[in-house]
Amino acid sequence: MVRAIRLLASALLVSAIAGGAAAAEGDQATLEQCAQNYGACMADCASAHPGEPGKPNAAMAACEGGCAGKRAVCEVEAGYDRAKPWVKEKYEKSKKYLQDLWREHMDDKEPAPEPKKGEGKAI
Repeated sequence: MVRAIRLLASALLVSAIAGGAAAAEGDQATLEQCAQNYGACMADCASAHPGEPGKPNAAMAACEGGCAGKRAVCEVEAGYDRAKPWVKEKYEKSKKYLQDLWREHMDDKEPAPEPKKGEGKAI
């Protein structure tokens, strides 16, 4: 039973990776473009939310947080674009391994017997 659960969990993980590998086709930004976009966003924040020097500016802080979030997403996408071939290769290898493992251990097997009355109770 535990083996079947582990096998199922492994299959789900590989499927999730494969779904991500199949998605996000097309041109992605480079890390340099991400940095340039971040700089432009920060400049927009400074012009849209000017404040007094030395005083907290909540609107500016919120705008800067948005810029940081956009840069993080951009950098993840840029890094993933470079990793796609590796992810696809690992997915294909894992897929075959899991299919073979499933055939070897799960096909034509009888279900586990039901526990006898009184077994499995906590002490």
